[in-house]
Amino acid sequence: MSIVEGPESGAPPKNRPLLGWLLAVLLVVAQLVVFGMISNQGDNAVERLADAADSRIWWSDFSWFGFIGFLIPFLGLVFIPGAFGSRIRQALPPMPRFKWLVLGAVALLCVGFDIAQFVTGGKGGYATDDEAVFISGGREANRRPWSDATHVFVACNMEGKNNNKPAFHYRVVFASGPAADLGDRVGSTTTAEASFAAWLRNVRPIDDALNDLPAARRADFFSGDKDAECFTAYDAVIPESSRRGFHRLFTHPGQ
Repeated sequence: MSIVEGPESGAPPKNRPLLGWLLAVLLVVAQLVVFGMISNQGDNAVERLADAADSRIWWSDFSWFGFIGFLIPFLGLVFIPGAFGSRIRQALPPMPRFKWLVLGAVALLCVGFDIAQFVTGGKGGYATDDEAVFISGGREANRRPWSDATHVFVACNMEGKNNNKPAFHYRVVFASGPAADLGDRVGSTTTAEASFAAWLRNVRPIDDALNDLPAARRADFFSGDKDAECFTAYDAVIPESSRRGFHRLFTHPGQ
C-alpha cells in the first residue's frame, strides 16, 4: 500500500472513519503513556541528585514545553479521523488519498516531543543548608547561595477553580535564573500530616539563613499571603508539635 493512495494504485481509496478513530485513540493513549514515563524519568533524576546530596527538599520546574507535549497527541483526534473519512467535528475534510500522511505527520510530531522531553527534561533543583542547586537536563546547572536571594515569597492561599483547595508556597527568588520552589513537594492538606513536619525540620536552617540576611530587613524582601481558611486547613492536619514552626514561616524581620 502506498502512503498516498490514488486511482493508479488500483481501486479508488475508501473512507474508513472507524479505522481513523481507532488509530487516533490508540495514538493518544500511547503518547500519553510514553510522554508521562519520560516526564517522570526527569523528576526521578532530580530526586536522585537530591538524595545523593542528602537533601530532603527538592522541586520540579513547571515546563510549558512539557505541558504542550501532553496536549499534542490530541491533535490526532482533531485531524486523523477526518482524514480517514469521519465527518464528526473534524478539522479536515475526508482525505482518503492522504490519510496515512496525516497519521504519520501527527505521529512524527509526538515522537519529536518525546525526544525533546527526554533530552531537556529533569528540570528543577534541590536545597542544602547553604545554597540552592539547580538541575537542567538531569544534570547540575548552577548553584546559588542563599545570600544571593533577592526576594522570598511565602503564602498559604485557597486556590483551584472554586478557591477551595489549600495550597502552601515557599519560593526563593534570585537576581537571575530560576527560583527555588522549596514548597513544591509539601503537598496538599491530605498529605501534609505525613510530610510537613519533616519538611519544616529541613527548611528551618534555610529559613534562618534567609531571615539573617541584611536584605531581610527590607519590608519588600519577604512577601506573600496568609489566607485564614488555608491556614486553618493546614493547622488541622499538621502535628501540634510542628504548628509553631509553620506559623514562624510567616513572621519576618522586615514585617
